[in-house]
Amino acid sequence: MSIAVQLCGLLLLAVVLFFYLNCKKVFLNTESAFFMSVVTCIFFMVVDVAAVLALKNMDTVSPVFLEIINRLYHASLMVVVYYSILYVFADLYGKTRKYRIVSTAFKIALLVQVVLVSVLPMHYMTRDNTYIAVGTSVMFAYAAIVGELLIALVALARYNHLIDDRRKSVVTSWLVLWIVAMVAMIWLPGYITVSFTIAIGILIIYIKLENPESAIDKETGLFNQNTFHPYIGQRYENEKPFSFIKVFADNFNQATAQEICTFKQNIVADLNNIKETFAFNTNEDEFYILYESREEADKKFDELYKKYVVDNKFVIKPHIMYMPDSRIVNDINEMLQLFRWGTETLEIIEKGCLIIDENASEHMKSEIEMGKYILKAIDNDRVEVFYQPIYSTEKGYFTSAEALVRIRDEEGKIIPPNMFIGIAEKNGSILKLGEVVFEKVCKFLDTTDAINLGLEYVEVNLSVVQCEYEGLANRFIEIMKEHNIPGNRINLEITESATMTSKNRLIRNIAELKNFGVGFSLDDFGTGQSNLNYIVEMPVDIVKFDRGMINAYFESHKAKYVMDAAMHMIQGLKLDIVSEGVETEEQLSTMKNLGIQYIQGYYFSKPLPESECLEFLKKRNGAQSVAMQS
Repeated sequence: MSIAVQLCGLLLLAVVLFFYLNCKKVFLNTESAFFMSVVTCIFFMVVDVAAVLALKNMDTVSPVFLEIINRLYHASLMVVVYYSILYVFADLYGKTRKYRIVSTAFKIALLVQVVLVSVLPMHYMTRDNTYIAVGTSVMFAYAAIVGELLIALVALARYNHLIDDRRKSVVTSWLVLWIVAMVAMIWLPGYITVSFTIAIGILIIYIKLENPESAIDKETGLFNQNTFHPYIGQRYENEKPFSFIKVFADNFNQATAQEICTFKQNIVADLNNIKETFAFNTNEDEFYILYESREEADKKFDELYKKYVVDNKFVIKPHIMYMPDSRIVNDINEMLQLFRWGTETLEIIEKGCLIIDENASEHMKSEIEMGKYILKAIDNDRVEVFYQPIYSTEKGYFTSAEALVRIRDEEGKIIPPNMFIGIAEKNGSILKLGEVVFEKVCKFLDTTDAINLGLEYVEVNLSVVQCEYEGLANRFIEIMKEHNIPGNRINLEITESATMTSKNRLIRNIAELKNFGVGFSLDDFGTGQSNLNYIVEMPVDIVKFDRGMINAYFESHKAKYVMDAAMHMIQGLKLDIVSEGVETEEQLSTMKNLGIQYIQGYYFSKPLPESECLEFLKKRNGAQSVAMQS
């Protein structure tokens, strides 16, 4: 029996421990368990070397010392196995209640086993001129260890879905290596040592799973995505509150490589100088700072806000989000969802920063619930279309109507569109909602007397998200064909924001739909970043003046001058104009005198349910519209 193998294993573990301790870590549950495994393995190997030396020199060593060192060898081996098993369960469960139950059970088992190993009979025999320890104590120790390793292996197989495939493969191999080494020791005592096998297993775990370098972003020196998710998830599992600051930029594509480099260097320099906390670089343009102290987090937030928002001198304009108390959400998934929601809010864009507090959390949760409600309303056919009649100044009756979506709750009450349209655009359900509205409009034209009552076409709004949908034209044409609706019965309203964000795709959709006979309107002209070039560039038939623009015409000389100029240009292009939001006799008279072709607003009617719209057309259009159509 030689101690060379044990010494090699001991040296190997000492090197692993040295490098492990000299890297920064967040000490995840698995990291802590791994550290204890390495430390106990080193202690075990020292005891192993002492036991081998004692057996080699039995004639000169005190019998008491020989007894103690051999029993300590088997007891320390059990402790090594205990921490190895804890590593497996820390990977499976984290520091959850289930983990605490399992660790307590194995700890009790360890204490019982150590006591039994200390009192059960042990004696010594020679094999090939080598003394070895044998007896009930030794066999019990090996049997108990193999049994516990098998339990861990079964648990890993049973709950393997809780960890990713890479970790599962490595940990499984480690446990199998343990079992093979222990079985070999039982059958070939004195020739096979478990020490070097343990060292090899620890080295594999270190290289594959627990190398701290893999948790560090090579470019910035900050913790990376590999550490971010498990560490934040662990803090929520352990119910350890924290404060979080996120610094991110969304205009990297507008900056040069040098500008990006300078910006990141400044951010990283700030974060690397932060003491007693953890900083993460999870993406090219996303940085997180975690604080256990709310007071320190407040100070850092104020400092970053002043430097990067108020006094920012960089081409790249970063945004800052600050969550003072992690307890406003229940887990990491909700937290990340909350931060994603924050990046979509107007406050971030306008102010450069956003405080994510209880109100923000509630707002997000209500949006999520409304998103679910929208899908439920679609599935349960609680989406309705209201119609606001549009008056033709040339024909003297109502020739069209704007379709407006409404949702009814379970009690039959109408949910205002401003409560769900924006949310539907955020979560993408606007595509399905828009399709439902369009189909209901086609069905309305196909199955009612609307056309006979003078309705020439219906205007249907398109959201920005719909305009970005490649298959919009094909789907709408399919629906019109299903309901035998010619294209000229539909006019689709697009907004200036749609032309800015998805112009090329939108133009392709417009071309296909116009070939089918569909008309187009430019909606809400006069709001946002109004530009007459949109009218020139976009193949629209109608321009709709926003209510705010109509009101401004009567209140401001400058607005009146601008609207007159816009109106004459639009009419010069042979396009029709709809004045929205007309509410008074004066407004109606003025719009008629200006030669505006269509009037829409509460002066005539608010948006009406389908049946009420038909009644309105019967009363206001009557026989005149039918005669004119014939």
